[in-house]
Amino acid sequence: MNPFKGLGVALLTGIIILAVMRISNLDLVIFVGSLMVIVLSLGTYLASVKRRRRDRRIAGG
Repeated sequence: MNPFKGLGVALLTGIIILAVMRISNLDLVIFVGSLMVIVLSLGTYLASVKRRRRDRRIAGG
């Protein structure tokens, strides 16, 4: 069990709260953050599909 894991999560949460309090254009930050999550998820999915196709081709299936 890593005792620093909980400390890291608490620290990250505190930094996020502090940043949100100081940002004046919060809607834009949330929008950009959401777009980044969507693009990252889509990229991961496409890489998974590519890998699965390559693995099936190599295995002869």
